[in-house]
Amino acid sequence: MKRLLLLLLLFSSISCKDSLDGTCDSPFVIKVDKPIVEGAEKIFSVSVKKNSGWWVSSISANGGEVDLEDKPLKDAFVIENDGFVFEKINNSAIKVTFNESQSDEPIKLNIMLQAGNCFSGFELLSTSE
Repeated sequence: MKRLLLLLLLFSSISCKDSLDGTCDSPFVIKVDKPIVEGAEKIFSVSVKKNSGWWVSSISANGGEVDLEDKPLKDAFVIENDGFVFEKINNSAIKVTFNESQSDEPIKLNIMLQAGNCFSGFELLSTSE
């Protein structure tokens, strides 16, 4: 039994010495502007600063994951979904457009961004709550 404990202790001390794959030395600065309302559309402009090599790691709408296909690593792309359109314009700008006429219920979007070991996100609501 002592040998087993010593082996476990030795193994844990060796495995814990490994360094991290990287640190988050350049965290995101995300700014969500007040939405612009044009008819049935509500348009959000989002700026991402201090980190230009980011990608979209996930988008969820009302708790359900949105299929990003092969798009997250691209510099610019559009995802069209029932009730909203997500557009990564470039490495510093995102545009999200909600369309009330295409959705029966309010939409709550959670958008997560990643760059190496840096993670950040923001939430948007299709209603004015």
